[in-house]
Amino acid sequence: MIKLVSTLILLTAITACVPYHAIDQDSDWGYKRMGYVERINADGSFYLEFHGNGYISNEEIIQNFNKRAAELCKNGFSSNPVILKKWETKFEKMKPCRLCSKVHPVAAGNVVCK
Repeated sequence: MIKLVSTLILLTAITACVPYHAIDQDSDWGYKRMGYVERINADGSFYLEFHGNGYISNEEIIQNFNKRAAELCKNGFSSNPVILKKWETKFEKMKPCRLCSKVHPVAAGNVVCK
């Protein structure tokens, strides 16, 4: 019984974690394609996306989006992120095939620093 519980905890820890780091857009699909990616808009605001996996909830993705927004804007920010499907990303190198079996949600939106 202890072995089963230990195995389940380990399996959950491995699959549920989404790395919180900048995405390497040139890497192959996998671990390095989960995390955040952003660009600066012409008006000085940011366009930010946080890419999850099939094991993270939309609420957790939004929390990670807001965490990165707070890092970008030390004096506060305003944003209204939305949940997209992976293929709806605005970063071309991040788009997988539309027929992929897993849906990997993305929190995306503009971040305006105060």
